[in-house]
Amino acid sequence: MLRIAMVLKRGGIYTVDYARRLAQGVRQHLGGEYDILCLTDLSDAECEPLLDCGVDTLVPLESESPGWWAKMELFKLSGPIIYFDLDTVIMGRLDPLVAWTRRSTPYLLMLKGFIQGRPPQSGVMAWCDDVSGIWDYYQAALQAGATFGGRPGRHALYWKGTQYRGDQDFIVDAIHPASLQIRHVQDIMPGVHSYKRHLQSRRAPMGDERIVCFHGEPRLHDLKSGHWMRTIWEAHESTD
Repeated sequence: MLRIAMVLKRGGIYTVDYARRLAQGVRQHLGGEYDILCLTDLSDAECEPLLDCGVDTLVPLESESPGWWAKMELFKLSGPIIYFDLDTVIMGRLDPLVAWTRRSTPYLLMLKGFIQGRPPQSGVMAWCDDVSGIWDYYQAALQAGATFGGRPGRHALYWKGTQYRGDQDFIVDAIHPASLQIRHVQDIMPGVHSYKRHLQSRRAPMGDERIVCFHGEPRLHDLKSGHWMRTIWEAHESTD
């Protein structure tokens, strides 16, 4: 069965409300059979609002990876899986993405960098089968002495003289050892936008949005009350 995944790590800027609204956004725009998973280190009691509004399964985070590096645990899971960062707003049908995810191997789907020349981004990912080679590559790096550093909340991984400022840089390097290839979400489905690059200056939606990705600032919770994007996000509440 298709699984929709998210990761909620304690101590970051993203709250249970982010996970709850993402789950409801998926429920509002994706029909059929699927499970929504949340990988988290929060307690069952803290996650109770998620189970009440669309998340089917809580998966305990097992590693001590800081910040966004907790996302690497996703690659222990076999597909078909579609992953969304918590600061993603679902605004339209996801059928082309689902169809691709159910049939495509040995590919890992990632976002094409929203800034020209930038590497793929991991805010939306999908895969059909086994991608555990990425997790194995990450574990091998840690066992070989890779270390974390950088400013609080901006965790970098240092290994073999390379500074990986984000998980996506490491994922790209792991693709070849894991015998995978990268495809881009924007080539599979239209309507995938960066809020910062495509929508920030607008007073209303363009009308073709299916997935809106937030990266860097502003954050969704920074938008003023009544802003059209925040209104859409906050409307993703439980319909029970």
